[in-house]
Amino acid sequence: MNILRIKLDYPEIHRPFIRVLLVQMPFGRPPWQKLHALIPMTKPDFVVFPEYAWYGPGEFPSVIESGVSAYAELCRVTSRWPVMVIGGTFIEKKAGGYYSFSPLLYRGEEFGRYYKVNPTGVERRRGIQAGETLVQYQWFHRRFSVLICADIFRKDLIRQLGAIGTQLIFVPTASPFRPEDTPEAKHARDRRFFQASARLIQGVLVKVCGVGRLFEGRFQGRSLVVTSRRFLWRAAIDDESRTVLS
Repeated sequence: MNILRIKLDYPEIHRPFIRVLLVQMPFGRPPWQKLHALIPMTKPDFVVFPEYAWYGPGEFPSVIESGVSAYAELCRVTSRWPVMVIGGTFIEKKAGGYYSFSPLLYRGEEFGRYYKVNPTGVERRRGIQAGETLVQYQWFHRRFSVLICADIFRKDLIRQLGAIGTQLIFVPTASPFRPEDTPEAKHARDRRFFQASARLIQGVLVKVCGVGRLFEGRFQGRSLVVTSRRFLWRAAIDDESRTVLS
């Protein structure tokens, strides 16, 4: 897999840790007012939105037309924030099909984007094509990347990012609701895919989910932060259908 390395020249953080604000939110309904109030108080270094955060219920591809105005709104709103923004995902139409990408923004300006490498079967049937390049952002001595949802099932991608020193991976995600699911099964999947991936890079994974109706399906909030050793935070089972800013 090709790798694109992007060097970022933002102000360096002179502390041994970073602050991340996860935005678990209903699809198409960003909590701007709450975020405007929270960001000055918490002073995060990253704000992370879910996969398909800017879309909602309806038939594909008619729903994706809202993405153009949503992207403009995201840039306008976040231009006030002195933080790095992992902008969830957008659908881009190119010759030959659609592509799902996640932009990295700072003060409303895009500095890079990652195209989903492993679309789901449903996405492929909708015409979403696979990206061909991993992206590693280099921020002084920190190295971080973005993967999108089902990319996490490709351990070869995780190993490749780990081999080049990636310490932190953000994973905007849309997690399908399963009526028969149990807490034990959910936590087992968290360990199998996300904690196992954190072990492969000996670093941290941040998963951020949207909640509610999206396209023709229903999705749940299974957001989390995990290291190779333990879960630092995980959305409570009772919060799987709620907005959570953590």
